[in-house]
Amino acid sequence: MKLSHILTAVVFVAFALSGCSKKSNNMNKQKAMTNGSTSMSQTGQTAQVGATAMNSTFTTSLEGGNEVPNAVKTDAGGEALFRVNSDSTKIYYTVNLSNVDSVKMAHIHYGTSKENGPIAVWLYPGPQEKQPMVKPGAVNGTLKKGVITKADLNGPFKGKTILDLVHAIDHDSTYVQIHTAKHPEGEIRGQLTRK
Repeated sequence: MKLSHILTAVVFVAFALSGCSKKSNNMNKQKAMTNGSTSMSQTGQTAQVGATAMNSTFTTSLEGGNEVPNAVKTDAGGEALFRVNSDSTKIYYTVNLSNVDSVKMAHIHYGTSKENGPIAVWLYPGPQEKQPMVKPGAVNGTLKKGVITKADLNGPFKGKTILDLVHAIDHDSTYVQIHTAKHPEGEIRGQLTRK
């Protein structure tokens, strides 16, 4: 009788251990599947992030109140529009202004809305002409249309790609600023955001 109880106990323990082993294997399989789906999801997300740069449009409203450290009282205003091409190698841009007198320069700068940062791209006179050029009189309309390529990136973006600039724009780390004869440090500016 005792022997039968011992055999029953051994069989029960073996069965229980077998069940635990299966549970452990199932849990490991579930973990692997979860990790796999996480990897797939992350891979998909990475692909999606890359895809979002293609044909993306960014914009900003340019105002004197956005100047840092002190707002500028001015009737000047404007907007800047940027569109990334399909293979993320170029950005087409247009800078439109109203009541802006004697423009000297226009740039994309690297920085948040609370700071003044280095120049990332020259917009006016143009990406290749990196010297101030006063445009006499008031500008009411398009100041400049152009194309930005990897070769036009400056400062912290020199040697980097258009996608690096797009990444910074998406992380609220770029602004457009218009410099004038009256306000050489900047008369109007605005943070770039996805449209």
